[in-house]
Amino acid sequence: MQDSLHTLLHKWKVEPAPNPDFRAEVWGRIAERKRRFSYRIWSRTEDIVGQPAWATVVVAVMLIAGATTGNVWQKREERHVRTAGLRAYVLAVNPVAHAASFHR
Repeated sequence: MQDSLHTLLHKWKVEPAPNPDFRAEVWGRIAERKRRFSYRIWSRTEDIVGQPAWATVVVAVMLIAGATTGNVWQKREERHVRTAGLRAYVLAVNPVAHAASFHR
């Protein structure tokens, strides 16, 4: 039984012969769908954000986010400078702390 299946499979041929441009056509269709999908997303975004009211909202949100980030960064830097100043003051005034800083 196995031999007859083996010979049958070797004799089997696909009719009609496959199109030689099959892969190129498939990849072309995939690229077209990707292009159409990305265009739809962009056109929807452009329709919403392209209106003056929404554009104003987007700009306002970006400005608030930038100002908040800058403020947080400034507070962190101020703490860092204050800590460094206090450490320098303690080392200058306290001889024990000054001596201990050399052993770290």
